[in-house]
Amino acid sequence: MTANFEYYDHTADLGVIGHGDTFEQALEAVFLALFARMADIETVDSTQQQLIEVVDPDAELDELVVNVLSSFLSLFDTDGFLGRSATVSTTVECDRIVGLRVSFSGEPYQPAKHSIKTHIKAVTYHDLRIWQDDAGWHIRILFDV
Repeated sequence: MTANFEYYDHTADLGVIGHGDTFEQALEAVFLALFARMADIETVDSTQQQLIEVVDPDAELDELVVNVLSSFLSLFDTDGFLGRSATVSTTVECDRIVGLRVSFSGEPYQPAKHSIKTHIKAVTYHDLRIWQDDAGWHIRILFDV
């Protein structure tokens, strides 16, 4: 399986399930779904790089995922940064993921060039699920729109 995503119906929210052979690919797929719902990513060029790193040895994996997704939304809200692609790496201690590092390529929002499709207000814990099965890794998450 390669990284891919699907949307699922949820009242007044945006539901996403990211799939991948690895946890990192599944999270990259969630970011791609987020980018595609925010704007037409075909119009977003990879002219800038941004980096977000979340490390917390006491946090559970779901907390790390919500924190890194929320950090990206803050990057959009404060700097207008639109993502085109994301590369995820993990920090592992004692066989446990304790940190996420995400490198984004994209560019700042330009009203003449980009059309915002959906304004994503927040990442929620509601319905959040991260699991691994024979098909790979999966991340199910809701965004408040």
